[in-house]
Amino acid sequence: MDVEHGDYIITVEGTIITVTMSGAFNEYGIKECIRKIRLVIEELGDNTFLLLNDMLKLNGATPEAFHEINKFNLWLNNKPLHAFALVIKSSVILDILRARITLGKQQKVKVFDNNFDAISWLQIQPINN
Repeated sequence: MDVEHGDYIITVEGTIITVTMSGAFNEYGIKECIRKIRLVIEELGDNTFLLLNDMLKLNGATPEAFHEINKFNLWLNNKPLHAFALVIKSSVILDILRARITLGKQQKVKVFDNNFDAISWLQIQPINN
């Protein structure tokens, strides 16, 4: 039996997609989260979007989950993602992300330690649809 671990909430406000993650993710939990994020992105069609990933309450993830995140991030390289804000306080998880996740050269990514600054930065990113 494939048991999902990890909790998430996906919201959309204007052009900003926010993914709030908490707990510890395994491969099955992250696959389901990614499946739902992809649905939201695909509903946007060719419209440019911004992504905020709130990981303030994330406890960690299995190596298999990080592998799935990496595959998703590579998929994002072919989507009209304009800017990506990552909100995280754990330096350990951030170091693991940096070691395991490949970012595309075209992705504009910035790391924050709070949502207010992340949203403020995203809101000033110029989007042309």
